[in-house]
Amino acid sequence: MQSQSSPDIVRAAAGERRVPASVQRVAQRRSWHWPLVAVRMAIDGGLIYLAFVLAYTVRYQLRLVPLVSQESDQPLAAFWGIQIGLGVTTLLVFHIKGLYAQPRGASWLDQMIKIAGGVLTSVAVLIMGSLLTSPVLNSRLIFALFYAAALLIFGLERFTVKRLRMLLWRRGINIRRVLVVGANYAGQRIMKDLMERPDLGYTLAGYVEEEADDGPWAVPMTGHGYPARLGRITDVDDVIAAGKIDEVIVALPATAHNRITDVIERCQRHRVSFRLIPDLFEIRFNQVQIDALNGIPLIGLKEVALQGGNLWIKRTLDTLLAAAVLILVAPIMALLALLIKVDSPQGPVLFAQERVGYGGRRFRCYKFRSMHPDAEALKADLLLLNEASGPFFKMRNDPRITRVGKWLRKTSLDELPQLFNILCGAMSWVGPRPSVPSEVAQYSDWHLRRLETTPGLTGLWQVSGRSDLSFDDMVKLDLFYAENWSLGFDIKIILLTIPAVLKGKGAY
Repeated sequence: MQSQSSPDIVRAAAGERRVPASVQRVAQRRSWHWPLVAVRMAIDGGLIYLAFVLAYTVRYQLRLVPLVSQESDQPLAAFWGIQIGLGVTTLLVFHIKGLYAQPRGASWLDQMIKIAGGVLTSVAVLIMGSLLTSPVLNSRLIFALFYAAALLIFGLERFTVKRLRMLLWRRGINIRRVLVVGANYAGQRIMKDLMERPDLGYTLAGYVEEEADDGPWAVPMTGHGYPARLGRITDVDDVIAAGKIDEVIVALPATAHNRITDVIERCQRHRVSFRLIPDLFEIRFNQVQIDALNGIPLIGLKEVALQGGNLWIKRTLDTLLAAAVLILVAPIMALLALLIKVDSPQGPVLFAQERVGYGGRRFRCYKFRSMHPDAEALKADLLLLNEASGPFFKMRNDPRITRVGKWLRKTSLDELPQLFNILCGAMSWVGPRPSVPSEVAQYSDWHLRRLETTPGLTGLWQVSGRSDLSFDDMVKLDLFYAENWSLGFDIKIILLTIPAVLKGKGAY
């Protein structure tokens, strides 16, 4: 009996129907997934071994820390059991934490958080194990050195790999074709980001929408042209099949539940991955609690995370960190004050402006002066040139800004005096940016919810586009932050602020 070939088996299993090309592509990608994971784990295993060798060298050969009286030199071969244990345990924890299943857009910081936790767990397990066995080691310092060496080596390796991948993506290698469903504001925003950031590894194939919009888009596409409309939402099947789509982003409002469900089913039929962009309702009410009254389910809102005891924790850490940083940057602030006075001798060094803070309370917000002394008087003449949406006023080439002020704004050094606002409790390190009273007067009702959180020196929207975001997007991110606050979330935002400031994107 003649054996069937693989294509014959596929056709028989599909009832003699042609297997969609999208399904074939997914099958090919999945066939490569586990070999790639195995290679990745093998490389990480080598890095773990290298980290242990580095720790051993520092401890027993360089002896940067002297040996204790009861401790003797140990050859590297004596640690073979420890090395195997660290390697197996660390790789296993990495896999459990999902390090090998992260999306391609995962940041270096996201990866390092998982790596730091994984290595720490592995070290803790090995230390406990070594305490229960015959001690090969008289000192546990080598575990601490291994942890530090692992973070250093993995950090450098992940940074290098990330840069290489971004370089390949910019050149069109290994990119994923994306179809956006819906051309509302959220859809237009994601399409603009895809077109402006080829280094993310995606290319925009186009979008589908029920009706063509011939008028101007809410999101300007200056310099990039407008994406192609590939049909109606009901044409998703044909577009995926014809356009070699790798991923679908659904940007429909939550009220279009039936359409969203239909699009998801079509994506699953073609084995194409999909993602949903949550709208305002989902962002504000993403945390619910379900209770029951005599068997009847009741759905309500959970309390936001940033209140009660969490506020006291946040306030304590804000004060301690602000005091420490002020001591470190005091010489820099003195130098900046001198530069401001030399560049613009007529005005004061500090600019104090009334802002609206927590609960609608007003306070004096301090900044290094970056404008000419008569800037506020000239603002009325420039309102027609406002480039920001909503109540904010932003202008890229504001004629009121001084030479030193332009540099201060680009580097965000003009905001250093707000450390005093943090010490006084009017501001926090992380939170919504404080608005002036005239801006708050233009708020919609739902915008006022951002006043339920202490304003901050930096925030979630500062690391998500800064001044390039619309005001509504800023408020949505502020609300998301307040509802999902955690100490780790604050630390992550502060760390992400550093590269955002260094790039200067959206700062003007």
